[in-house]
Amino acid sequence: MWRLKPIVCEMFLCEHAKKEVFSENRQLKHKWEELKQREKLYTWPDRRVVFDTLESYFIEEGYSSPLMYLHNSPSLLRVKRRALSCAASCGGGD
Repeated sequence: MWRLKPIVCEMFLCEHAKKEVFSENRQLKHKWEELKQREKLYTWPDRRVVFDTLESYFIEEGYSSPLMYLHNSPSLLRVKRRALSCAASCGGGD
C-alpha cells in the first residue's frame, strides 16, 4: 500500500541497536539526534497534516468515529490549541 514508508517506520531503531552503534561513535550519535529533531517537522502534532483535512471532510459530511484521533484526542487537541495560541501571540504560524 505505501509507496513511501511512514517516517516513523524509517526512523525506528531499537534501544539495543542504538547502544551498540552509538556507544562507539559519538559523532554518529550526534547526527542521529539531529535527524530525530528534523523528524519532528513531519510528525509533531501541532501542524495540520493530511489526516486533519480528511477527518474534517468526513465530519462536515456528518460522519464521526472515535478513531478520528486528530479531532477527538484530548491530548492532540490540547497540543493544537497551544500551537494556535503561540502562533497568534508570536505573530507567526504555518
